[in-house]
This record gives sequence, structure tokens and C-alpha cells, in this order.
Amino acid sequence: MFKKAFILFVILLVFLQACKRDEIITDASAKLEFSTDSILFDTVFTTLGSTTASFKIYNRHNQPINISNVRLGGMNNSSYRINVDGVPMVSGGDIEIPAEDSLFCFVEVTVDPNSNTIPFVITDSILFTTNGNEQKIILEAWGKNAYFHDHEIIGVNTTWPTDKPHVIYGYVAVDSTFTLTLNAGTHVYSHKNAMLYVYREGTLNVNGTQGNEVIFEGDRLEPQFSETPGQWLGIWFSSLCDDNTMDWVIIKNADYGIIVDTFPAANPTLIIRNTIIKNIAGYGILGRGSKIEAFNVEVSNCGKYNVALIYGGLYHFYHCTFANYWTYGTRQYPTVILNNWYETSTAVITRPLDSASFYNCIIYGSIDDELQLDQSVNTTPAFNYNFHNCLIKTTLTTSNSHYVNCVANLDPYFISETDYRLGALSNAINAGDINSVNWFPFVLNTDLRNNPRNMDGMPDMGCYEYAP
Repeated sequence: MFKKAFILFVILLVFLQACKRDEIITDASAKLEFSTDSILFDTVFTTLGSTTASFKIYNRHNQPINISNVRLGGMNNSSYRINVDGVPMVSGGDIEIPAEDSLFCFVEVTVDPNSNTIPFVITDSILFTTNGNEQKIILEAWGKNAYFHDHEIIGVNTTWPTDKPHVIYGYVAVDSTFTLTLNAGTHVYSHKNAMLYVYREGTLNVNGTQGNEVIFEGDRLEPQFSETPGQWLGIWFSSLCDDNTMDWVIIKNADYGIIVDTFPAANPTLIIRNTIIKNIAGYGILGRGSKIEAFNVEVSNCGKYNVALIYGGLYHFYHCTFANYWTYGTRQYPTVILNNWYETSTAVITRPLDSASFYNCIIYGSIDDELQLDQSVNTTPAFNYNFHNCLIKTTLTTSNSHYVNCVANLDPYFISETDYRLGALSNAINAGDINSVNWFPFVLNTDLRNNPRNMDGMPDMGCYEYAP
């Protein structure tokens, strides 16, 4: 009899404990826990909205807990939006978290425009009331005003102001015969798939200065996106536009850095000086039967070719560094390709490569062959190329007239795989030819960091002079 009574007692005890576990805890000491005590958004453009941040709300107790109220401190006037356990709200309540369980809260922010031209802070909080306790998560974002360009056509000669950044949605197109000028300090952010397009006889002049460059990048401003490729489309110069110039420019994190299409006249389509093109998902510079001159240019870390000079054309590169240590997947393309043909659905079309000349350049990277020569099987169209005092990583034979005083397969000893200045052991030091510097002293007397290049009469290869 006693044994049966004991068994019934144990069963009743377990039942009561189970019932207690299902009861909502109401003790005033029972509080929530959170995965963070604050949410910080980096700079957010006015009107565009942020990415979504999230945090977890924990019930560490062995009974369910009820959030009687959760709300934004600013209520309907708040710049923030929240979603608690899948429910968007400004204020809500009666949200139960099971014992030893959790739920998510998602947060976004949109900054209303105002007259500020410098970043300004937007603060609020999410308030949780549970068992008479009030707990909060601090929200903070930095807002920035900008000029917004949404599918805009430049139909007059235009100079963009520099007091606020510019954000491109869709495209900005520079129309025939008109010029867009970007001066030192201009900062251009582009949304996903947005591009700057110069077509017909339009012209783009970009006039940065050393230390006050013109910068093109994506509009994702969170720190984790600062070096992420493929955030926007790129800059495209179509056929029939010439005399475009870019000086002291940084282009980063695009699908394509620069696309330059065919132009049949004598003037270069693009003259590019003192420029960095980096972290590009596709091509850094894509020339398609075009005419490009480049001085003191770094093109680095591209998903395809750093420099693709295809369908013929006329190209001159002086003191450039083309380095590829792409880490976002397996590399399948060398750093530089030269080509004089393409194929349609019905025929193979050839175009003469009148000249592709490289002076005092470095072509190097993480695969065995960083140079590809893709000549048409039809040898009639020209395929003229030459490398003077260049350091090249290649399996090609360099003991012929196309290569003059070149260094093959010796390490340039960059500072790192993202910093292409020369280390003390670099094989590029004092290996350049002074003639190219003397040809263009106005631009080549200094390197990409404004260091003097010809102090000893023996310039280094690449866009950076060794500076101990």
C-alpha cells in the first residue's frame, strides 16, 4: 500500500512540476537577456535605408516568459523599423518566449534628408517591458546627405559639386557633345547594377589630386563591404566618344572597372593617370578595339582579367602595376590578355592590334602564367605588342624582339597581396628605363604616391617607386 502511495506521490510531483514549467514566470526578478546591448549602423544615406541588423532575445528561465510590451522609443516618429518574431511593429505586446528559448528581432533604419552636409547621428532605442522591468537596446546610425541621380541623362555641360557625395541609381549617362566634370574630392557611390555611361560624343573629365582623389565605389557603407567586389556595374565609355581623362581616381568594388569601346579617330578614347582600380568582380580595364593611354596605374585583384585589350586597338601603358591575388574563388584568367579577333554566330571577325606597348610595368599574380597572347589564326591583321623593361610572370618565351630588357618570373616582392609597393628585395627596383620618364615628365616624374621617380636616373618598374 505504501509503495503505491509513493508512486502516486512521485507522479503527482512530476505532474505539478510539469504544470509549473508551463506556467508563465511572473517573478519581478525574471528578466530577458539579449545577444547585444546596442545596434550600430555605419553611415546610411538619407532616404535609401539600411541593411537589416538583428539580435536575439533570450529567455534563460525554465518557465515561459511574457513580454508585455515592446516598442520603439520614438514610436511613429522613429527613423527605425523593427520586426519581432516575424511581426513588423512600432509597438506590440503579449509576446511569449517558451522556457529556455529565444526569438529574433530585426532592425532597419531610413534617414530623412535635412540640410546637413556632414554625417549626423540618429539614435533611438527598443524598449522591452517584462514583469514590470524595462530593458532596452540602444540604436544608433550615422546619416549622410547626398545628391541622388536616378536614371539621369547629362544633357548640358555639368560639374558635380563636392560638398556632398553623389549616389547613382540605375545610370547616369553623359549625352552626345556634353561634358561631365568631376573635380578633386568628389565621392560617387553607386547602387547595385548602377553605372556611369559616356556615349556617342559625350566626355568625362575626372580631375582628382594626390590625397584628394575622386572615388567611385558601391553604396554599401558597412565596414564588411569596404573591399567586397561586384557591388555596382562600373564606368563605360561607348564608341564615338574620345578625349576622356581620369587623373587621381580610385575605382573599387565594381563588376567592371572601366569598359572602353571602339573609337576610329586619332585621339585616345581615354587617358588615365595616377589611378587605382581594385577589387573588381570581372575586368579591371576592358578595351574593345579602343585607344587607351595609362600612366601610374594600379589594377589589382580582379575575378577575370585585370587588363583585357581585345578586338585590336591601340594601347600604351607606362609605369603600371597589374597584380592579381584574387581570393573570392579559383582564378581561371591571367592578369593581362591581348587579342585581335572575336566570333559572331556566323563568322570570325578580326581587327588589327596596331600596338599594345608596356613600358616599365609589372604583370604578376598568383598563377603561373599572367600573360595571354590570343592572336587570330588569320595572320593578316596586325598583332603588334612589345614590353620594355617589364617584370612579367609568364611561361611564354621572352627572348625575342617583343621583349626588351624584361625580367621574367622573378618576384617583385610586393609589401603584401593587397599592398603593391615594392619591398627592399624587389627585382623591380632600378630596373626601369629612364626614357619613358623623360618622355612624359609632367606625369611620370612622380609615382602613384607622389614619390620622386628619377632621383638616381634608374626608375623602378611599376606604379610605385621603392621608398625605404
